[in-house]
Amino acid sequence: MYQSIKVNPPDPMMAAIVGSLIGPSMKTSQWTPFYGVGGGIDFNVSTHVGIKLTSDWVYTQLFQDLLRNPQYTWRMPASPTFHFGKNVAK
Repeated sequence: MYQSIKVNPPDPMMAAIVGSLIGPSMKTSQWTPFYGVGGGIDFNVSTHVGIKLTSDWVYTQLFQDLLRNPQYTWRMPASPTFHFGKNVAK
């Protein structure tokens, strides 16, 4: 995964602080690997309507010179599903 940040500080004091962290160009970029796992399940409420539950977890360490600890991201979305067409089982 390739990440890039471009910063536009609103005042000179913040520009000095940010400039000391990432340099006078106010831009930094880094390529970093990441990995994750995930899965999901569908619950069919009726022939044409269902609920999809998914979950995934991702580990990455972005901008190691700015952020000390790695990031762990966990998502758990739920959404309705709709089944239409000739291939819907009766």
